[in-house]
Amino acid sequence: MSIIYKKDRKKPYYFSFSTGQKLANGSYKRIHSDTGYATKEEAEAAEMTAKLAIRNGTYVEPTKMTVAEMLEKFLATKVEIRPSTRIQYQASINHIKEHPLADRPLQKAGVLDVEDCRKFLYDQVDSGRLSMSTIREDLSFLCSAFTWAADVDLIYKSPARQLKLPPKTKPQGIHTPVENIMEILRIVKIESYDTLYIPLLLAGFCGLRISEICGIQLDKISADGIKVENNLCRVRNKPGVVNPDGTVSKVQLAPLKTESSYRIVPIASFVWQEVSAYIKYLGQCKKEAYSKRYKLLNDPVRVVDTEYLEPAWQNDKNLLYVFPDNGRRHLRDFVERKWRNFKKSNPTMLRFLSKHPELQKMRLHDFRHSFGSNLRDQGVSVEDICELLGHNDAEFTRRTYALPLENTHKKAIDFYEEKLKRKLVNFL
Repeated sequence: MSIIYKKDRKKPYYFSFSTGQKLANGSYKRIHSDTGYATKEEAEAAEMTAKLAIRNGTYVEPTKMTVAEMLEKFLATKVEIRPSTRIQYQASINHIKEHPLADRPLQKAGVLDVEDCRKFLYDQVDSGRLSMSTIREDLSFLCSAFTWAADVDLIYKSPARQLKLPPKTKPQGIHTPVENIMEILRIVKIESYDTLYIPLLLAGFCGLRISEICGIQLDKISADGIKVENNLCRVRNKPGVVNPDGTVSKVQLAPLKTESSYRIVPIASFVWQEVSAYIKYLGQCKKEAYSKRYKLLNDPVRVVDTEYLEPAWQNDKNLLYVFPDNGRRHLRDFVERKWRNFKKSNPTMLRFLSKHPELQKMRLHDFRHSFGSNLRDQGVSVEDICELLGHNDAEFTRRTYALPLENTHKKAIDFYEEKLKRKLVNFL
C-alpha cells in the first residue's frame, strides 16, 4: 500500500497505487484518491475498496464533474433530435439547475439528493410555475441522463433508478364535429383569409401539424395529396456562431421527428379547390409586390438605397403558406398567437363562441385532434387514422386523437342495424 501524507490539511491522508496495466508510454496506470482522509487507517480502507472494485470490474474513475455538467454532456450526445425537442431538454436542465443537486459532484449524488430534487420540482406546481406534465418531462430527462452516466462509466449506479415519475396527464385536446370546423372556416375565410385560413383548413381536413403546414412547399402539394417531408422552424446555431444580423438562430426546413411522420396525405377535392384558389391569390400578390417595388425604384422624387432593400418577394423556399405582401414565411408561434388573438377580438368569432363555449379554449392543434375524431365518426379505422396523422402507434392515436364524438357510437349501432334489417325480417 502507498499512503501519502500532505501537511496542513484537515484530511491529510491520500492513497495511490498501480493497477498493473501498462500504458502506451511504458509506464503503469496509477489510481489516486481524489479526496483526503482524516486517518491513515481510513485511507488504507479506501484503497482496499478501490482495489476490490477494480478486481470486480465495478471501479469508476474519479471525476470532478457536477450533475449539471453531466446533464449538458448528455444533451450534447443527442445529435439527431428535433430543435424543438432540444429546447425542451434544455428547459428541463434549467429547471434542475435551480436545485442544489445540479452543483453536487456527480459521483457523490445519491438517491436522497434526487428525491429532494423531485420534491423541489413538485413544489413548483403549487406556485403555478410548472405543470405536472413539465415535471414529468424534467424527471424523465434526469433519469435518462443518470442511466447514460452509468452506461459510460461516469458512475457505478444511477441514483435515479427508482425515481417515480408523475402519472401521464389525460389528453387535453378538444374534439368537435365537422360542422363546427366548417363554420369556423367560413368565419376565418371572410375575416382572416391571409393568415389563418390555410392552417385551419389543412389542420382540420388533412390533420397536419402547424409546423408541417408552415413547411409545405408548392411542388409537394397537388390534387393527389400533400407530401409531408419537413417542418419549418427556428434552429439555434452551434455555440459561438453568430449570424451577420447579430442573431444566434435561423429559420430552416428541418427533418421530421419520426419516420412515420413522413407521409403522403390524400386531399379532399373541396380542400384542393380552396388551396388552388389560395395559390392563385398568392400569385397575384407576388405580381403586386414586384409592381410596387418597380414603382418605388422608379419614383423620381423618392431616393431609395437599394443596398439595404430586402427582396420584393422573399419566398426563396417556395412555400405554400406565406405573408401575401412580401412572401415571407410564417412560423408556428406566430400563427398560434394570431389564432388566440382572433378568438378574443373578432366580433363574428366571439358570437360563434358564445353559442359554443366549449370551444373557447380551442387551440390550433385541436383542429388536428378533431380531424382524427371526425374520421372515426365516419367509420375510418384507427390504423388508417394513425397513418394519416403520422403516428407510429395506433393505440396512442385511439387514446389521444380518434376519440368518439357525441353520436359516434349511435352511428355505429345505426349502421349495424341497417346491415341486419333483412335478416331481422325473417327472425321476427
